[in-house]
Amino acid sequence: MHTVTVLGGSGVAGQAIARFLLERDDITIQLAGRTESKLVQAAESLPQDRVRITPVDTRNTAALTQVLTDVELVVVAAPVLDHCGDIARVALGTGTNWLDILLDVPIKQDALSPLSPDFTQAGLSLITGTGVHPGLPGAMIRAVADQFSPVRTAQAGMLLAVDWGKDDYTQATQEEFAIEGASFKAAGWINGQYQSYSWLNPRSIRRIDFDQPFGKRDCVLMELKEIRDLRGIYPNLDNACFAIAGFSPIVDWLIMPLSLAMITVSPRLAAPASRLLFNSLRRFSKPPYGAVVTVDAGGDGHEPIRLTVSHEDAYWLTSAVASATACQMLDGVITEPGLHQAGLVVDPRRLLTDLASLGAHVEEQKVWE
Repeated sequence: MHTVTVLGGSGVAGQAIARFLLERDDITIQLAGRTESKLVQAAESLPQDRVRITPVDTRNTAALTQVLTDVELVVVAAPVLDHCGDIARVALGTGTNWLDILLDVPIKQDALSPLSPDFTQAGLSLITGTGVHPGLPGAMIRAVADQFSPVRTAQAGMLLAVDWGKDDYTQATQEEFAIEGASFKAAGWINGQYQSYSWLNPRSIRRIDFDQPFGKRDCVLMELKEIRDLRGIYPNLDNACFAIAGFSPIVDWLIMPLSLAMITVSPRLAAPASRLLFNSLRRFSKPPYGAVVTVDAGGDGHEPIRLTVSHEDAYWLTSAVASATACQMLDGVITEPGLHQAGLVVDPRRLLTDLASLGAHVEEQKVWE
């Protein structure tokens, strides 16, 4: 029987990850979080014989050590960017493998990177960035790249049309979202060179067709470490990038710049900046809702290919990717010790198969030009 602790187990993503994992009968789940009443409520719809709840403050090292003792894998689905390194040290001390859905921001890399040698020496995996972004774009590119000899181009695009008023986001979650925005960088591999642009530079814009009901959208390049590191796997990949569709014109060109400016002026403004941003997202979001990730790839000796993964709920898709990746760790498919980007170590074909079996729409097609 595999033992998994989900930190942030009462959150939207944490509950969904637990639910997916419990579809297997060889996994027991420990839901961990700050508020006992929320954990109790989250556990009500889960199999009671394989779920237990444990209230814990992740900043309390002694208490967290007790929670992670004799646990095979911890899934970090809580807004803990500011102290994720401390949590990872506890996992290292208890001999617990790590998987997170944390955002791809410098504060996370700076905290986890120094721990990689220690995790490697201990034979433990520290897998970071699992979800729709980062995580899925890198895995999807790898899923199609091996069909080319060699792969030359791979453009990943994402549309996240979220009903921001549907769920109750904690202040910590809102602030982490704002931090990601403040760390935003438009960059990608262009003609064999890694290029960075201002997000207002027209060169950072890509026009991507997400098919019905969304159609063509302007997307801005967004730096992901997994995309930058792809050249280490595919040295002939001259053009590789990730681009994401915006929210709405008002949020994109007014609220977002204002929020980022506030955070840049002072970290103390992160809370009001995040509230401004989320209130605007709730007000201006409108249907249709859904998450769509596409990869258009081409190379020598093969027609271009488009791979698409989609679902009507972005948080569902993030949780499905995380749980499928966790299962690969539990099953010994992912065994690399040390720190790794999830999109670069997951078995991409098995991931796509598992996502389809869970309920995502997965489609691969050749594109004749």
